[in-house]
Amino acid sequence: MNVGYWNHHDLRAPQIWFIPSLQNHVKMLAHGRVAVPKRAVQSFSRGPMVVRAAAQPKLKLYYFEMPARAECTRLMLQMTNYPHFEDVRFSREQWPEIKAKMPFSQVPVLEVDGKYLAQQGAIERYVAKLTGMY
Repeated sequence: MNVGYWNHHDLRAPQIWFIPSLQNHVKMLAHGRVAVPKRAVQSFSRGPMVVRAAAQPKLKLYYFEMPARAECTRLMLQMTNYPHFEDVRFSREQWPEIKAKMPFSQVPVLEVDGKYLAQQGAIERYVAKLTGMY
């Protein structure tokens, strides 16, 4: 599994790109060890993080039926048991009809209360701040 940024000397196309702060956690997850960021452990050790219900936006994450670019976002939302999260997965056969609705005709896309947020890095930072992992 190719984890990290694409190096122009590497002739292979990147399989998975992650922001650098999550690289070690993803590598540990790939080897069967669970990695939880230190801030998340500290917030969980003080008890569950309480966020007002009105402040919790409804999230829908659109991506293919595979663990790839959207996997870090899925893991963050599942590890913190985010209450208003829907994981919308689709197959390659469904992609042409979904592609027309997506900004930049790309996925992953995070729908936040009806507004679309594109680009993997932006989605990961937003979700990490929302869940207290950043």
